[in-house]
Amino acid sequence: DGVVTEATSTVTETVDNAGSFRFQAGGFFQINSSILPSLVDHVLRAARGGEAPPEGEGFARPCTYLVDLYCGVGLFAIAASKLFPGGVLGIETAAPAVRLAKSNAVLNGAENVEFVARDAGVGMRDVPFPPSETALIVDPPRGGLSPEAARAILGYRPRHVVYVSCACDTQARDLKAFFAVGYRLSQATPFDLFPQSRHFEVVAVLHLGES
Repeated sequence: DGVVTEATSTVTETVDNAGSFRFQAGGFFQINSSILPSLVDHVLRAARGGEAPPEGEGFARPCTYLVDLYCGVGLFAIAASKLFPGGVLGIETAAPAVRLAKSNAVLNGAENVEFVARDAGVGMRDVPFPPSETALIVDPPRGGLSPEAARAILGYRPRHVVYVSCACDTQARDLKAFFAVGYRLSQATPFDLFPQSRHFEVVAVLHLGES
């Protein structure tokens, strides 16, 4: 419908079954609106506990709380707000994105979502939710989790982890650390957000095994 050439201009994108989201033209937002609703739905079902754990153990009970790490302007957190009655916490380093996430929560009537502007590792150390009832969505930059963020996540030990990545090499590197402390991979699903290129988005679903 037009071309935005000013990086600080605000753009509004409506995602089916998720809401409307304002973001800076020069900032980050998931691309490819045609497949984005399917990606969001898959991520939320996995985080809630609607995906089967590995080894035929039956379906996991739903989580009550959600942490959305590297939340950007709140896409996953806001779309998930009605699925997690205990509350949703979005953590993002970029303060401008957090300001937009807060306004997006108001825009979409998401009342049980809180957003904080903090480094990923610091933010994870301050999560107020019980880890055994909490799901974690991580959607880091192409470089993957920082060492500090990885340590904080593994120290917290959320019950479910949904790792969204556009770089399967760094995702594979990070998953090894989860496997080492008892997480098991339920599934890894590719989404072709970048047609006719060698790039794709991968959603890896992890469950914490019984000790």
